[in-house]
Amino acid sequence: MPAVRAATSDAAAAFSRAGAGHRAARAVTEATSPAQSPCQAPSRPIPLQPPQRILHNRSIHSAPRTIAYPFRGFTKDAGARIAEPALAPADKTKAGTPAARRATNVSVESVRQFLAEKAPDIDVIALSESSSTMTLSAAWDIKPAQIAKTLAMKVGDAHVLLVSCGDSRLDNQKIKAALGGKAKMLSAEETVAVTGHPVGGVCPFGLSTPLPVYCDVMLKSYDFVVPAAGSTHAALRIDPVRLAELVEAEWVDVCK
Repeated sequence: MPAVRAATSDAAAAFSRAGAGHRAARAVTEATSPAQSPCQAPSRPIPLQPPQRILHNRSIHSAPRTIAYPFRGFTKDAGARIAEPALAPADKTKAGTPAARRATNVSVESVRQFLAEKAPDIDVIALSESSSTMTLSAAWDIKPAQIAKTLAMKVGDAHVLLVSCGDSRLDNQKIKAALGGKAKMLSAEETVAVTGHPVGGVCPFGLSTPLPVYCDVMLKSYDFVVPAAGSTHAALRIDPVRLAELVEAEWVDVCK
């Protein structure tokens, strides 16, 4: 029995020494290893970010801008851009705007004032249709030639007006012979600046500045003609000879 107890004591002592050695080894390992949070996830490769989609940020009066953010499941080429042109600011001088209507009213009123002083028996006629050649000739049952058109031109350095039949065309050779040079038609902006009347309403009455006026002889073929009166929706009826007298026009043969 004493021998058994001695063997048991020796085994317990050996086991105790082994446990102490294991604890000492673990302590040394923990002391030499970097600290790690118990909640820290094990290290792993960082996954690639999903592709980014570029969207267009619309802007009316500034250069287009872009914003970028990821879309899961986006399969189109990254960086694809949807571009749209910026909207241009509205043109405030277009026909039909308040400014354009005021300018037209001033133009028609200048014609009325001219007639009130020079020919009070002639009235300006307000039209529901445009005063274009074909429209008026059909509405009034008259020939297109009787719709007198007034052309604003530049010959050399001078601005001039030519009143002619609605269906006539200029003859360049006759123009050079009668007016002394080649005629160049004025632009819409130049026409308004020189005559005070908008295109479609140009006439030799109520001009903003005095201009030389010419009348083509073909107008004399008719008892009356219908020129515009400062607007596409205003006209008047007048004898062509009296028209020339009112504006002190010179008769020329320049059309065909």
